[in-house]
Amino acid sequence: MSLAAFTEFSLLGFSFYYLYRLITDYKYLKSSIPFYEDNKIFYRIAFVGVFCLILSFQVYWFTTFYKEHRYLAIFAKIILGIFSLFNQIFINEVEKEKEKTRKRKKEDKDIDEIVDRPMDKKLIFKLINRLFLLDIAIKIFGKVK
Repeated sequence: MSLAAFTEFSLLGFSFYYLYRLITDYKYLKSSIPFYEDNKIFYRIAFVGVFCLILSFQVYWFTTFYKEHRYLAIFAKIILGIFSLFNQIFINEVEKEKEKTRKRKKEDKDIDEIVDRPMDKKLIFKLINRLFLLDIAIKIFGKVK
């Protein structure tokens, strides 16, 4: 498997992660109407970004567009990186709001910390951003296979 294929498959995996988070966070958003009204634009942009990431993989896998048009592929990856930032911002905002809700309820903190521990957001954000940079660097300096 080439490095370009690895980055594309990794980006597809993260797009499914983003899609999962958007679907699960939608239930939370609908339960908190003021928070939904404040962040519905972020939610819609994040949802469009997820579908663009999935479509980008399909363009890579089923066509030769990225091989023939390297600079357009780089431009597309930069745009997808911007959509990824919207996804990251949205997920971060939802996590902050969930944390506020947990503090307000004042449930058993020991059980909440063990059962409902959020993933390390900074690690995931760093990883996805580095994947985008790696993919762009491969398209600039290497041959796409």
